[in-house]
Amino acid sequence: MAEIGTITLYREKSVVHKVEELNEDDGGNAPPALTMRSNRITIPVKTAENTIMVVVRGQNIPGTMRMAAIVVDEVRRDANVLKEPDSADWESLWRRKVSK
Repeated sequence: MAEIGTITLYREKSVVHKVEELNEDDGGNAPPALTMRSNRITIPVKTAENTIMVVVRGQNIPGTMRMAAIVVDEVRRDANVLKEPDSADWESLWRRKVSK
């Protein structure tokens, strides 16, 4: 039986600026070339053999939380899904969880 540890949500934001020579007028006010946002949930799962850190990434918090719930449900049903992640049909599990 797998034991689920403390679930942690991280909100991440990365900003990429264009690297070029600045004029005196430009200063540091140039808009970023690219901004990336994502959410990451870490779930420590303790099995009889070891502890595995499961990571769920998503674009928004509700979707990331839904997928984390799917992962926790699957791990509770069968801890072997951690060794063989392709054994679960994650796409169909996701479709069932998403509201219509």
